[in-house]
Amino acid sequence: MALYLVELTPAQPSKDEATALIETVNSSLSHGAELIETQVSADHKIVFVIVEAESTAFGPDLTAAIGSSDLRPRRSPPGRRRARRHQEAQEGRRLPG
Repeated sequence: MALYLVELTPAQPSKDEATALIETVNSSLSHGAELIETQVSADHKIVFVIVEAESTAFGPDLTAAIGSSDLRPRRSPPGRRRARRHQEAQEGRRLPG
């Protein structure tokens, strides 16, 4: 599976809006995609979502759920994925960040 970085902008920059957007993303993932991690900028203007999936097939359903036509999942660099999985294996768990 690959990791995809999705960068989203809440309609209104607030903690509540960012949380709602993350919940929408999580509930709309399809085609075996799984929400791995989220981060929100300090000013709540950008939500970063990392999704693990076989392909970008989850994109259309996610786009429909969040009402965005400019969603462009970007694949995470392989070296970073390997480093993360190595660290997870060493610690025997999936890392939160």
